[in-house]
Amino acid sequence: MNHRSFRMLTTTALTLLASSATAHTVLTTPEPRMTGMDGSSLKARPCGQGIDEVRSTTVTTFQAGQTITLGWQETIPHPGYFRISFAPDGQGFVDPPTPRATGYSDTVLADVIYPSTPAEAQLRWGTDNVYSFQITLPDTPCDRCTLQLIQFMEDKLLDGNPDNDIYYSCADLILVAAPADEGAGPGDEGTPDAAPDSAPDSAPDSAPDAASDLGSGTPDATPGPGGTCQTQGAGTPGSFLPILLAFGFLATFRRRRVDAVAAHSTAAGPGSSEP
Repeated sequence: MNHRSFRMLTTTALTLLASSATAHTVLTTPEPRMTGMDGSSLKARPCGQGIDEVRSTTVTTFQAGQTITLGWQETIPHPGYFRISFAPDGQGFVDPPTPRATGYSDTVLADVIYPSTPAEAQLRWGTDNVYSFQITLPDTPCDRCTLQLIQFMEDKLLDGNPDNDIYYSCADLILVAAPADEGAGPGDEGTPDAAPDSAPDSAPDSAPDAASDLGSGTPDATPGPGGTCQTQGAGTPGSFLPILLAFGFLATFRRRRVDAVAAHSTAAGPGSSEP
């Protein structure tokens, strides 16, 4: 065997060894407990390292009830699907009882994500497939909660190894209470859609006719508080007009009578008197 052939064999062996030691699926966002892609250490439930695995120091903090986007990477594709679960105490994760089962655990946030058949999985070979999925976290704060991603590999169900069909990847979280709305006061039900319109819908059709009102004995009326009407009272110019006319007539009559008497006295001469 020449030197060149030896180098090719060595390169091929190292490539195969790296592929066999590469995890098929691992979380990327939020940061997981295990950031390496060691395939031999991510098949033990519940988080890849076995039941004795402890909470890590890699912790991400979110608000309770927050919607986040998970990201993960698949290096070797398999037919099957993904699942996302959440445990407030980091415990209680349950494996699927049967392939593509749903509704078996209240820790599951999203099930049967990106399902694929063997033919569809074959199309993903040769690339590092990157996935993302949005979830809404529980609305109860917790300080030792854990998020779990699994990949259920349906092509491993018949290989005779019951512990070889799931990959696990976990991220440790803290959920804090969402801050209260500082802008809302007691009993505040939110910002109204629009401020009430305090201006009148339209201006009055026309101003009152002063001339016609002057000749009328009817007092003017304007709207009062509460929509009622209040009169301004008597004493408008129209109500005094008959009195003024009467005084004018009496003054004219008296003046004419005085003038008539004076004229009669002048015609009778001095010393005369009326009969």
